Amino acid sequence: MGTSVMILVVLTTLGLVFGFILAYANRKFAIEINPLIHIVEDVLPKGQCGACGYAGCQAYAEAVVLNPEVSPNLCIPGKEPIAKAVAELTGKAAAEIEPRIAQVRCAGSEGKAVKAYHYEGVRDCVAANLMFGGQKVCKHGCLGLGTCVQNCPFDAMTMSAEGLPIIDPSKCTGCGKCETVCPKHVI
Repeated sequence: MGTSVMILVVLTTLGLVFGFILAYANRKFAIEINPLIHIVEDVLPKGQCGACGYAGCQAYAEAVVLNPEVSPNLCIPGKEPIAKAVAELTGKAAAEIEPRIAQVRCAGSEGKAVKAYHYEGVRDCVAANLMFGGQKVCKHGCLGLGTCVQNCPFDAMTMSAEGLPIIDPSKCTGCGKCETVCPKHVI
C-alpha cells in the first residue's frame, strides 16, 4: 500500500511541476494577435474556397488587416456587402466588384452524347478523364459524374437527369471551385 501512495505522490508532484513549467512557457512565448483579424474573419462567408488568392478565410483576414496593400474586395463569394464591411473594418477603400456566376458550356447531355464505352470506375470526373479522356466520344464535353457538384462549398450545383450540372444563380458565389476541379474546363 505504501508503494502505491508513493507513486501517486511522485506522479502528482511531477504533474504540478510540468504544469507550472508549461504555464510559464505559455506566458513567456505568447504571441499577441490583432483582434481585428478575428472580427474580419467573422464577417467573411467561411467558404474556404481560396478565390481571394489566400489559403482560406483566416489567411485572407490576416493579410487584409496586416498588409495595407491587400484590397478589401478580394472575397468573391462575399460580393459587394462583404467587401464594404471589410473595407469599413480595415479603413480601406473597396473598389466595385463585378458579380460572377458559374456557367456550364456543354450541351452533351445523356441523350445527345454518344458513349465510347461504359465506365465502371470511381464516380469522379478526374478519374474518368484518366481513362482515354472519359466515356463520351466528345472529348471536350462534360463527363457528367458530378465532381463539380461535390466540390461546391455553397451547394449551388446539382446534377440534372440528363447528366449535366445545373447551377442555382441565387446560391452561386463565383468562387471558382467547380471550375478548378473540372478536367474538361467546361465551367
